[in-house]
Amino acid sequence: MIVYNVTIKTANEIADAWLQWLKEDHIPDIINTGCFTHAIIHRLADVDDTDGPTYVIQYHAASQPDYENYISNFA
Repeated sequence: MIVYNVTIKTANEIADAWLQWLKEDHIPDIINTGCFTHAIIHRLADVDDTDGPTYVIQYHAASQPDYENYISNFA
């Protein structure tokens, strides 16, 4: 299993709409490439959230070639 880790800090003003977009549009689009089996969203704790929350999205690929296919053809 390979994990492609993406960390994003979003502004407070758009945080709810961004998270909804991430869940309903972006992650399904990434999974539909066939390169990843699933994704998990985490909100980071113990970070300064003054400017907005920080999220980690972990996309799970079954193999290194699947990950490399994503990077080469979809990223």
